[in-house]
Amino acid sequence: MKKLIFIAICLISLNLSAHGNLQFNQVVTTNLTGSSTGAGAKSWQTLNVTVPVNKVWKITSASCRIQNAGYNTLCGGSGNNQVWILIDEAPIAEYSTSGSRWTVNNSTPLWLQEGAYTIKIEGNLSITENVTIFGKVSILEFNIVP
Repeated sequence: MKKLIFIAICLISLNLSAHGNLQFNQVVTTNLTGSSTGAGAKSWQTLNVTVPVNKVWKITSASCRIQNAGYNTLCGGSGNNQVWILIDEAPIAEYSTSGSRWTVNNSTPLWLQEGAYTIKIEGNLSITENVTIFGKVSILEFNIVP
């Protein structure tokens, strides 16, 4: 009787195993850019991406920054300046300045299953001079092996 229960438990546990193993496939890097000559809400670049069938993506990092024309990364100035990287309208990275302070927020790692997604960079600027906006998303792609 104990052997029968043991065999039943083993068969049930085999049925509850994962759907597959992950096998590293490639590194995907997405760069986003834009430029602005005035204050206000902006949407600079939108990319439509697809995670292929039988694959998953792990977003390992996302970052963005604002740079003055001919200068280093913007830190300071008057007012508030924010830039976000969004995936399907959910922010995964933020860069913001307020006076002489700046903050960086990042919501990674993030896993994406197969399907279509929209990655975009947008923001709200109070600065009126020429600036360039940069964003980068680093992704590891894995094959799902049965």
